Amino acid sequence: MEEFTVTLKTLTPLWTGDAWRRNQEIKPQSIMGALRFWFEVYCHAVGIEVKEYNKENVNYKEFRKKLEEKIRQNSDRELFELEDEVLAEMRISLPSRIFGCTGWRGRVFIKGIQPIENYCFGNYLNLPEVIYKDKNNSSADWQVCKRKEVNDLKKKNKNKNLHFWYFSIPYFGGKFEVTFQVKKEIKDTILVPLLNFIQYYGFIGGRNNLGYGRVKIEENLTNEVFKFSQNERLSDKSINEAIEEVNGFDELLEAQNKKIKLWKKEKNANSFSFQGVIKELIAFKAKERLKISNNEERHYIFGSTKRDKYNNIQGPNATKIIPWINPKNDGNYEYGFISLVGLQYFGERNEKK
Repeated sequence: MEEFTVTLKTLTPLWTGDAWRRNQEIKPQSIMGALRFWFEVYCHAVGIEVKEYNKENVNYKEFRKKLEEKIRQNSDRELFELEDEVLAEMRISLPSRIFGCTGWRGRVFIKGIQPIENYCFGNYLNLPEVIYKDKNNSSADWQVCKRKEVNDLKKKNKNKNLHFWYFSIPYFGGKFEVTFQVKKEIKDTILVPLLNFIQYYGFIGGRNNLGYGRVKIEENLTNEVFKFSQNERLSDKSINEAIEEVNGFDELLEAQNKKIKLWKKEKNANSFSFQGVIKELIAFKAKERLKISNNEERHYIFGSTKRDKYNNIQGPNATKIIPWINPKNDGNYEYGFISLVGLQYFGERNEKK
């Protein structure tokens, strides 16, 4: 294993809280979860098989037997290469070979996380606790309230369909170091390109539907090309291979190909404020959501938090249209949406197959 440290700077708030909305540290599992999620997204988009890792299982006795036979027959080849070949023959998908599954530890780990410049777990952007508006009135202004006031507002406005958005506070802002332990064979071929992919297009942590989790890597990591083993039968692929920039929101909803789509919205007067940008994106997305009458399609594309009487979420939960915010050096923002709609066999829709 090789140690490898990168410095990440938050571009938008970072939230890695638990089920009780406590956010007191940057959790390694949130970083690892983001790495795996976005690697799986990339693999889907370039045609690499992805399986549900919790259903993949490496029988270690079988693995050792096959590996020992490979070593006897190929004494001149590297152990890493032979291990990967055996796992591929056992039908273990590439994401699980990299990040692990039952019976296999994976090849990337986090040794430690250290904040080095911390605006603290607080509210340095002065975000409101809650914003809300009548979702049937797209021209209405956003209103602000405290979380404890939400129930009273719902009771007082029975005839209005109020839509509430909760900003998770406290959140982390600043810089932090992540030290990885990684197999040297995949440091530059998989991990570095993946980190670059996330800093350009992806997110870390939760609350991505509020634009949270955008980060920048302080070091100049030049490798932006994934180099896959011959087991994937793929040539080297740029991180941009999976991305298609589109010209309008409607194109984000199209599923003709498996690309990840990015639409950069035209900026307006709010583009110098994170709060202004995310309000604009949420309102725009809510307006577009109303245009889809089919419940299942709408829930798949935009997500759903509706629960049944047993408190179970009905329908797909995670949104496939994610606000994408990128601060520029002049203090302005470019922004729009990332769409995973084209990945027809990804996430909840895959579970239905």
